[in-house]
Amino acid sequence: MSHSPKARGFTLLEICIAMSVMLIVGLGAVSLFFYAVRYNSGATDRTNELAILQRQVETYRALQWDSAQMAAQAAATTLVTTQASSGTNANNTNSTAGDSRSYDLTTTIEDLTTYTGGPVMQKRITLTVKARNSNRSQNDWRNAAMTVVVRRTSPALGPYRQ
Repeated sequence: MSHSPKARGFTLLEICIAMSVMLIVGLGAVSLFFYAVRYNSGATDRTNELAILQRQVETYRALQWDSAQMAAQAAATTLVTTQASSGTNANNTNSTAGDSRSYDLTTTIEDLTTYTGGPVMQKRITLTVKARNSNRSQNDWRNAAMTVVVRRTSPALGPYRQ
């Protein structure tokens, strides 16, 4: 078999180099895919945590100043679980995840006075929610609990409350 000088094609070396470049680019794309999946899982937890916090804040805003639920209390932790369906669970928390997730909700209520022995002028309500059974590592920045501090400065519920 004779080869003509005009014959064109790729040599075995060129094909190996092209395959190596494609392999490196492909592995980079796969690692980006796994990073995106992990990041979205953390974002789902954060979205659920925000929904739980918002619901609790609205619950405390709707309570009367002198109700039993507004009495000063040390840190109390309750379990909130989202359901696997997109419906609501027993705690009326909408699930944005496709699976069941559990969260620890810690509530602390403090009576604040302007001076020692004075009347209670403010209530500091500290709500902290943290994902339970999370696959996040202990050193992961997304492992931090979300906390909101609300101050009720008046016994009045406001014009939009009944």
